[in-house]
Amino acid sequence: MDAKKKDKTITAIAVLAVAGLMAVLAWVVYSYTSGGIDETAMMAVSSALSGALMVTVLLYGLYVYRAPSAAEQYKRMLEEKEKKNE
Repeated sequence: MDAKKKDKTITAIAVLAVAGLMAVLAWVVYSYTSGGIDETAMMAVSSALSGALMVTVLLYGLYVYRAPSAAEQYKRMLEEKEKKNE
């Protein structure tokens, strides 16, 4: 798997994870307002989902921060092409 495809895959996974967690959080709030769950359960699940959202965003941020920049990747690609042409 090349770097571009890997980046796109990890970004898609992060976006889907955040969207899924937010959808569950919206369902929990809806269930609470409609009387499906009590306040204690809503607070516990909301806290857990909030923590999961934070961890997801922090892990993705760490991945993006540690990944080489696009300029560095382009420079490496040019260097590799030059070596092949020699």
